[in-house]
Amino acid sequence: MYMLYNLLIFLVVGCYLTATIIQILFLTAKLNGKQTLVFYLGLLAVLGHGWLLYAWIETSLGQNLTLFNLFSQTAWLVAVIHLFLAMRKPLENLGIFIFPISAVSIILAISSPDQSIVNTALNLVSLVHLLLAIAAFSTFCLAACQALLMAIQNWQLRHKDTRHALRILPPVESMEKLLFQLIGVGFILLNILIVSSFYFFNDIFYPPLLSKILLAVLAWLIFAILLVGRFLFGWRSNTVICWTLSGVVLLLICYLVNQLIA
Repeated sequence: MYMLYNLLIFLVVGCYLTATIIQILFLTAKLNGKQTLVFYLGLLAVLGHGWLLYAWIETSLGQNLTLFNLFSQTAWLVAVIHLFLAMRKPLENLGIFIFPISAVSIILAISSPDQSIVNTALNLVSLVHLLLAIAAFSTFCLAACQALLMAIQNWQLRHKDTRHALRILPPVESMEKLLFQLIGVGFILLNILIVSSFYFFNDIFYPPLLSKILLAVLAWLIFAILLVGRFLFGWRSNTVICWTLSGVVLLLICYLVNQLIA
């Protein structure tokens, strides 16, 4: 059984990394054709990753919600959302960021023997709040990956380099449209998360919890300004990329603060 467990870890990490390499080859125009192999490798990886997460998190005493387990769960959810959206949107290239991070998250999870048992069945409000936070953060992570791809695309446009990524990436306008669709969904989830925090938690002025809420509100302001700037002033290109990445970095800090003081 232990050998099968190790084999599964090896296969899942291998699928993630192989999908990453193949997608990079597509992006650099060293491979041509349909990218279905990347999709199926990613699908196999997330299925195996999901089973591993269940084995790590679900215990007889409750849920083992350590920092690295939650990080791996978030990376898994980002990969799942990515694969689902890639069936309808041209988001395949986000895998060059998402898949290796998912692989690293597995390695970190198995390297940490710590336990942080929480019985979420006794506190459904906290469970819903946690799942909502992970969903919002995962959506913004996808937006950050899209912004990084746009940065690569913009760099090539400025340097008039049309040999590689520009040959496979959608037009700039389509890239921006997809980015703002992701930001829009994430912004809605973030609004629900912040409002529910004030409604369900009575101790929001407790310093550790207050710091998390303030960071989330600051991130909300960044994305709100970005959306206003886009639709009223037509913000584009590097301005959009910088504001997107700044907001996601703030959410990442909020996520880490949440886990460190939990």
